[in-house]
Amino acid sequence: MEKRNLEILNYEDKKTQTGKKFVRFQTSEGWMSSWDTKTSDALKEHVDETVCISVTPEDSKGFTNILKYLGPASEGEEKPSKSAAKPSGHATMYVSYAKDVFCALALNYKGTPEQNGMDLMNHAIKLVKTAKEEFEKVPVVVVPPKPVNVKKEITKILAKSPDETFEIVKLEFDEEKRTEAITSLLETGLIFESKPGFIRYLG
Repeated sequence: MEKRNLEILNYEDKKTQTGKKFVRFQTSEGWMSSWDTKTSDALKEHVDETVCISVTPEDSKGFTNILKYLGPASEGEEKPSKSAAKPSGHATMYVSYAKDVFCALALNYKGTPEQNGMDLMNHAIKLVKTAKEEFEKVPVVVVPPKPVNVKKEITKILAKSPDETFEIVKLEFDEEKRTEAITSLLETGLIFESKPGFIRYLG
């Protein structure tokens, strides 16, 4: 169990295949699920606020569950900062390109970096920007994604770990297609429901 200060951004009321209710909360550290009604009701009252909660460590599939609402953000715990936004992946990539161009220009530069280092960097940024704009002029052909066979994909996931019990709601597919696929697999006998909301692979 971990104690964290997180901002509650939004929430979604959800149900498992068997009708069990839970709530997914969007937090400053991503989506997390709460299965406790009292905790869920309390957190719904604090959207756009920073609160202190206890959570489970992230599991092997990247899921984190909220265990309990502990109250307002705890002193001594770092609060999530809205202003400290992370640079986008594209921005980081262009900074890297500009740095590489700057280093290449600096190798052939006769003066001292103290005199014209900023001029070199501005020139490097301009070159990267020009290249980016030229590449953006190239028409992009959008290839539609192939339709996903949800039943086949779920079978693959389950077959990889036949001794593992899977929570149905954590199979990240469209809910309607997932329900249809699970129902079909149960009828064929490839899987069985070990307990409400959980399945295992029989093969």
